[in-house]
Formats: sequence, C-alpha cells, structure tokens
Amino acid sequence: LQCSYQKGDKLKNLDLHQGPNNMTVVKGVTEHAVADVESILQLVKLGNSRRQVSPTNRNEHSSRSHAVLQLLLTQANEQECKELGSIITLVDLAGNERVAVTDDMFSESRTINQSLLTLGRVLNYYASGNTGRVPFLRDSKLTRLLGHCFGGNARTYMLATVVPSEGHFRESMFTLDYAQN
Repeated sequence: LQCSYQKGDKLKNLDLHQGPNNMTVVKGVTEHAVADVESILQLVKLGNSRRQVSPTNRNEHSSRSHAVLQLLLTQANEQECKELGSIITLVDLAGNERVAVTDDMFSESRTINQSLLTLGRVLNYYASGNTGRVPFLRDSKLTRLLGHCFGGNARTYMLATVVPSEGHFRESMFTLDYAQN
C-alpha cells in the first residue's frame, strides 16, 4: 500500500504493524472523531483528493490505488459502565486495467493485480467454509489490513460497479467474474 499525504507528493510505502486488539494498522494513520454525516463526507473528499489516479483508455480519472475507510462505531452505556464497538470497513478497490505504458505504471498495475488476487484467494478460502488462520493472508498489505474483516462474526459484502455499454463490456465482465468468484 502506498499513500501520498498531499496531492502531488511522491508516493510513500505505508508501513503496517500490529496494533491494539491484534488488528493490523497503518503507521501514522490518523483517527478523527465525527458527529455527523457531513464530517464523514469531508474526510472522504480529502482522502479521495489524495488518491493516485492515472488516465487509461477507458477512464480519464482511473484510480490507481485502493482506498480503505474504517468507521469505528462505539456506544457507551454509562449506567453499566460498558462500551460496545463495531468497525465498518469500506474499500474501494483499484481496477486491474491493463496498462504497460511506463515501468512505473507496469509496476503499479502488477502490485494492484497481486493485491486483488490475494484478496480473491482469502475470500474464496472463507467462502469454501474454511475457518482459522489463512496461510496467505500476509501475502498482500491489503489483505493484512483487512484481516479483521474475515471470519468470526464479521460480515463481508462486495458491491461491483459496472458500465452498461458495449464499449465497457470486457471490463464489466472481468469485474462481475471477480465479484462472483
């Protein structure tokens, strides 16, 4: 995983480490307390403004990075001194469009495809009824970061966005095949 902290900054590798509750966290990540939807939307816009994009044959603003938004929801019961918590993780996956124009784009495309392949393997592992430790979970920073989203009492859903036009048929079929498998 890579990130630029300001638009135009050189991409930096994101370092991951084990945080509290044995969850993988990004070193230097920030948490923001929000009280309303508008505050969340402002943070999402800020994050999107920092995403790596590059034009492709099909999409002038093609995202060349995955985006992960984690909402930590807590509910405090002051009378019983208890706190309940839940994490909602939303992921916008970069597409696996075939680009090989420059060495940087080829390397970027290879990294994106590797993380998508590993994510597919992890999802298939659990969908097949397996439980316990996933031997290849650590093969990608993306799946390491999402590790808490699999198994146990976690629920995982995939939404696939496709374009209903003949010009995008092939990419739409790849997307639907990935989501189905």
